[in-house]
Amino acid sequence: MNNLTEYECDACGIKIQHDSTKRHIPFNWCDRNIEGIVYLLCGSCGIEGPMASDIAPSLCRKFADKGIFFKGCEQWGIKKAHE
Repeated sequence: MNNLTEYECDACGIKIQHDSTKRHIPFNWCDRNIEGIVYLLCGSCGIEGPMASDIAPSLCRKFADKGIFFKGCEQWGIKKAHE
């Protein structure tokens, strides 16, 4: 029986297959609450960890490239352009 489930990083889009019977997300991945929304991040994007108090510029840029902007990223000059 195949128990693999596909997980996708909400920031960079990398995908991984992981055994869903393990009852946890893939090793080195984390769920990160950013401004009230929980995102699944791969080991590279979530390197700051789930309890980080600030969001790194590189993570801000990855989300901004997908059209997702956070107030915490404005300190890095990454903000949504006014329409």
